[in-house]
Amino acid sequence: MIRRDWPLGAPTAGTQTPSRWLLIPQPEHARLSWEFARSWGSETCEPIICPDGVGHPLASVREELLLAIKEHDAGWIGYIDHPEIDSKTGEPLNFTEMPPRLAQQLWDDSIDACRRIGSLAGWVVASHFASLQSKPDENQAEWKTWLDRINQSREEDLSVWLKSDTQNTLQLAKQSLKWLQAFDWISLWLCCYAPLHQDDPVCEPLEVRSPDTGEETIVFTPITNDRTPGASRIIVDPWPFRTGSLQLKVEAFQATQTDLGDFQGATLGWELLPKRHGKT
Repeated sequence: MIRRDWPLGAPTAGTQTPSRWLLIPQPEHARLSWEFARSWGSETCEPIICPDGVGHPLASVREELLLAIKEHDAGWIGYIDHPEIDSKTGEPLNFTEMPPRLAQQLWDDSIDACRRIGSLAGWVVASHFASLQSKPDENQAEWKTWLDRINQSREEDLSVWLKSDTQNTLQLAKQSLKWLQAFDWISLWLCCYAPLHQDDPVCEPLEVRSPDTGEETIVFTPITNDRTPGASRIIVDPWPFRTGSLQLKVEAFQATQTDLGDFQGATLGWELLPKRHGKT
C-alpha cells in the first residue's frame, strides 16, 4: 500500500505525523503501470515488445508481459481491508516499511499469480522483486533464505520459457524486465510525488530512459499552476504514447489519524499531455 500525506507535507499541530493520508492500494498502482504499458508507442518511442495487434511473431510475448505488469502486485489484493499499523506512530505502513515476513508473503503471492499467467511473467515479476532487495538485505538471514528460493524459481521459469520457442531469448527476457521496472517507477512517481492538491509542494520532474533503447530521455513535468484536489496535469516530452493525451485514474482511500477504521473513498486523476499543451 502506498501512503502519502494529504496534502503532501501537511503540518499537524502537536504531532510529527499528518492528520490525513491518501492510501493507494498496490493493485491500483500496478494497473496504472499497465495503462502506461499498453498505451506506449509513438513516432519517437517504440511500443512495448512489438506493435499492438494480431499477427506479429512477438504478439504473445507482448500480451504475457502486459498481463505481468498489470498483475505484478496481485498478492496485495485485500490488504487494504486489514492494513498493518505502526504501533509507535499510528501510521498505516507504507509499502517500503513492510516487515520481512509480510513483504515476502505479499511478494510470493504476487509471483505465484504471475507464474499462472506464464513462465515469462513469473520470471519477470520474481526478478523485479529480487532486484528491489539491497545488498545488505541479501546477507541477512531473514532475506537470504527467501532470495535463494526465489532465485531458484527464477532459473526454472527462465529455462522453461527459453525452451518453449526459438524466438525466446535471454535478451528479450531482460528487456521485458526493463519495461516492467520503467512503468512501475513512472506509476510510483505519480502516486507518491506528483502534486495532487493545490497545497502540495512542487516536485522535481521525472526523467526516464526509454526502455527500448536506453538512449532517449523522457521527462514528466507537473503543471504547477493548474491542479485541483485529487487531480494533476503532467507534461511529457518527448511524447511516448499513441494517443493525443492520456487520462488516468486510480481508486484510493483517505484515512485520518483519529479513525483508521473508517476509510473514505477517493478517486485520483492525472492528465498527461504533450509539451505543446502549456507551460509548467
